[in-house]
Amino acid sequence: VSHHFRDGFIANNDKDAYGRLQIVGPSGPFTFRFTNMTFVGGPVGEAALCAGQHCGRGGAGGPCNVQYLLEDVDWTRLMPWQKRIKFGAHAMSFGFVQPIFLATDNVSLGG
Repeated sequence: VSHHFRDGFIANNDKDAYGRLQIVGPSGPFTFRFTNMTFVGGPVGEAALCAGQHCGRGGAGGPCNVQYLLEDVDWTRLMPWQKRIKFGAHAMSFGFVQPIFLATDNVSLGG
C-alpha cells in the first residue's frame, strides 16, 4: 500500500510572522494517504490540510473526487482555534463531485 505522507511532522514556528502551516493537496480520481503524521504549530493558512487545490479550474487535472485517507493523524499540537481540514483550496464550485476525508481510526477526524 502506498503512502504519500508517512511517519512525519508538518510544522511551522508559531513566532514566524510570514510562514503558514498548510498542505494544499491535489484533486483527481485517486486516494491520497496520510499515516502516522503530526501537525505542529501554526498559524495555518486556509486550514492545515486543504483538499482539491485548483479543483474545477481549466487545466487543473481531472475531476474533484480525490479521497484523503487519514490514519493516526495527530492535530493536538496545532493552535486550538486552527482549522484542521478544508474542502477546495483556490477551487471553483465542485458541482456534483467533491473531495472526501476518511479515517481508519477514531482520532484522525476527531470522531
